[in-house]
Amino acid sequence: MQPAAPARTRFAAQARRLPSPRNGVAMPARKRIILLIDDEQKQLRLHEMVLELSGYTVLTASSGRQGLALLSSCTVDEVLLDYEMPEMDGGKVAAEIKKTHPGLPILMLSGHEALPESALQFVNGFVSKGNAPTFLQLAIQQLLPGAETRKLRGIGLRRSTKCA
Repeated sequence: MQPAAPARTRFAAQARRLPSPRNGVAMPARKRIILLIDDEQKQLRLHEMVLELSGYTVLTASSGRQGLALLSSCTVDEVLLDYEMPEMDGGKVAAEIKKTHPGLPILMLSGHEALPESALQFVNGFVSKGNAPTFLQLAIQQLLPGAETRKLRGIGLRRSTKCA
């Protein structure tokens, strides 16, 4: 009788076999890193929880300046950005991001149903905060080009604020 493979090896082998997203929510095959910028702590934590449960690694910032500083020291795959923030609104933050990371997808979040065109000129998409979490997940998946998907299987909640 052969000894059982270490748990780490068994789980690594299972992770390589990615089931089709036929049933359940489609998820990225590798952990994508999302920078979430929102001055409202309740919204920040809510979106962070939804994204982490969806399999993403989430970096959070509670202001535009903090988000820009984090972006300068971390590699991210996408930015989710609130529009209405003190000091720098989301449109100004998006413009600054596009100066240094022109290909980085940016999804604007807002409690408003419509935003001025000037606020949207540097973003790739807009989602109202009133939409269901599934709508946010789909918008994120559409902005991440070439993302392989896998079926969600009970991913645990874990807070991650360190750069990859």
